[in-house]
Amino acid sequence: MIHFIRSGASIAADHIDDLTRHFANLGIEYQVHDRRLDEGDTTPGHVYVSANTEMIRNPERVAHEIFRIQLPHNLTGLKGIHFGQSDADFNLLSGPRIARIQGIDLTDPKFEVAGYAKWDRIYQERNKVGKRRQELAVSMGLRTQLPWVIFYPTGPSKQVAGNQRRGEHIHKRVFDDLGPHEFIYCNHARTKDYPECAAAVQRLLHLSELHEGIHVLDGLLALPAITACDLFITDIASTVITALSMNKPIAFIRTNVATSATGVLTAQSAQDFQCSPALGQIPNLPSFIDGWKPTPALQELFAGCVAFDDDSNCRRIADRILEKISAWKKG
Repeated sequence: MIHFIRSGASIAADHIDDLTRHFANLGIEYQVHDRRLDEGDTTPGHVYVSANTEMIRNPERVAHEIFRIQLPHNLTGLKGIHFGQSDADFNLLSGPRIARIQGIDLTDPKFEVAGYAKWDRIYQERNKVGKRRQELAVSMGLRTQLPWVIFYPTGPSKQVAGNQRRGEHIHKRVFDDLGPHEFIYCNHARTKDYPECAAAVQRLLHLSELHEGIHVLDGLLALPAITACDLFITDIASTVITALSMNKPIAFIRTNVATSATGVLTAQSAQDFQCSPALGQIPNLPSFIDGWKPTPALQELFAGCVAFDDDSNCRRIADRILEKISAWKKG
């Protein structure tokens, strides 16, 4: 029996859901758990899959009886799972960049680049620009004759000062240069846990009630908006890779970071990640959008994060999981 553990960040749960739908289509039996398991909840001979490192409490007590598979939390490797600290039996990475910046030896059979399950949906979106603009024009009241601008900062954390606080400033900066536009702020689920950032979102919500053209959107529902947007603004959010795949003009804003416990996320690694012009350094946004072309550095970033730019990632990951399980059971 395969057990999928959805606990942890909502983006990780979303990733698991894409994979379980594929297993359902294959007719393979599995169970889904919405919380981290205690070691007493495990069954000898069963397999446990998660995109969160803390899938089982005290796993060392049952490690010899079960098989654990670790999936990637996101595409970039800057945040989320540090695979070098994973004690899973098999670790699937989304792209070679994670291995490089986290010091993973890909000749070790415990690690393998196999793709990102959610990428199948992202890949299929790039041909739906017109459809998404029509849908969002109706559901969100967006004016199709104006530019659509997304501001999607990464979720605040102990390491990352939340740029949610800069939402009003970013909107004003864009308006001063671009003029009337549809400003779509995408909210990370973790924002509610940081009072200053949550208060900034409430101010944006209040402004959206007073002024046309300001919108607050749940970040988990952002994919259609990214598909339809004309400009994508972020700091170090991994959703920038989605925007890159759709050839969206990208402007970064600087972010203050404290070195993470793993040492992967640092001020320097965040700066290296932001390999496109900063919003404040763009003299003319209309010209920037019209003349957009991704830099070689952005193209390299994309290739490092997305090993398989196709809609077969779920199939590929499922195949590798089933092959590893078969080998494990044979002993």
